[in-house]
Amino acid sequence: MLEARTVEADASGGRRGRLIVKRTCLRLALPAILMIAFSVSGYAQERMAPARGGGLEAKLEYCKTCHGLQGQGYLGYFPMPRLAGQQPEYIEAQLRAFIERRRSNPIMRNVAHVLSPSMVTALAQHFYNLNPPPLGGAPRGSIAAGKKIYEEGLPESNVPACSACCSAF
Repeated sequence: MLEARTVEADASGGRRGRLIVKRTCLRLALPAILMIAFSVSGYAQERMAPARGGGLEAKLEYCKTCHGLQGQGYLGYFPMPRLAGQQPEYIEAQLRAFIERRRSNPIMRNVAHVLSPSMVTALAQHFYNLNPPPLGGAPRGSIAAGKKIYEEGLPESNVPACSACCSAF
């Protein structure tokens, strides 16, 4: 019926006919636009599902999306921190900071706010036990220098010892 009125109005060539054509196009396009919008939203919700439900394995699958298969992190346009080998207390503190909104990152906020305290502990322990090779393959000679920075810092550059913060956990 709508189509017949549109054709009839177009035949008369009037302004009213053009308005009816525009309305018809909008009525036909609106459901398509909504369908696309909801399918994209549905995809995002589906992608977040492992973070909302399931056990440790489901959570780890979701973590791998950004932090790598072995928690090695990524360097690049959107760098992702390395979680592998990180102290469990540090990971737990960071996840709690996201949950409590003391640390701001919209993605991690959405991931962390559904984690129970026991899941936070389990994730932290899992990543602590991983030990993939370092990004870029640091030379072995750097181990002694790194240990010194960890224990003493770099006083000449006003960099405190890493151990000063790590022992606070």
